[in-house]
Amino acid sequence: MILIVDPVTALDTDLRQLHPDLARPVFLQAVRYLRGLVHTSEGAWEAYREGRLLPKEAEFVNAALEAHLGIEPEYARLMSLGFAYRQNGEWRVKTLTAVSRQDEAEMLAAFWQIVEKSLRLQYQLVTYGGARWGISFILRRTLLHDMTPTTSLPVGRARTDIHFDVSEVLANWDRSRARPLELAAIQYAIPGPWDATTEEEPIDSAAGIRLAVGNADLERARFLAESRLSAIGHLYHRLARTYLAASA
Repeated sequence: MILIVDPVTALDTDLRQLHPDLARPVFLQAVRYLRGLVHTSEGAWEAYREGRLLPKEAEFVNAALEAHLGIEPEYARLMSLGFAYRQNGEWRVKTLTAVSRQDEAEMLAAFWQIVEKSLRLQYQLVTYGGARWGISFILRRTLLHDMTPTTSLPVGRARTDIHFDVSEVLANWDRSRARPLELAAIQYAIPGPWDATTEEEPIDSAAGIRLAVGNADLERARFLAESRLSAIGHLYHRLARTYLAASA
């Protein structure tokens, strides 16, 4: 029996609210690989602080901040959390969406209830990126809400029969070779919203969830979250028989 857990996060910290001496190096680290900015990196920091970035420049900078800090629990929060498991031969799917930090606290409380029961029944944990960042993100967000985890979770690389991180398996445990879930789904011919994206709709389903929640389109956010769960489940079933047998 497996339990798929899929967190989607969103940046929740405005660096301009921090002391400049603390925020500046974080900002510079985030934008260090950006090219084509009107400003230098230092100039971009000053323009960002003062709200003077040009629209396209601001778009690039915000995307860089999201990519760099969006999986850091001290800078970001959970926006969506999806679960999928098999019960009586059928898939059961549950998706939770957090519009606010209070919603996130309620989401985490539900998460620990579900996971505690599932692990007690010896479900195998399945994620996409959970070993690299997802599980530790959930743990630290729990602590930041001054909540206590109700059970222990595998942090970092674990035996695949305990925690099967599909992303790690596809990358042969070389995190520099990790690929987006959408790319893996396309490569393994798993249908989903990534087959019909447009310029207005990001192919990144996590970014799509953030956009949908920001637009108060919770139905779209739920659809994307369920599509991610389905893709992770299909990838797991393609890979698990071989990799679990090899690790036995």
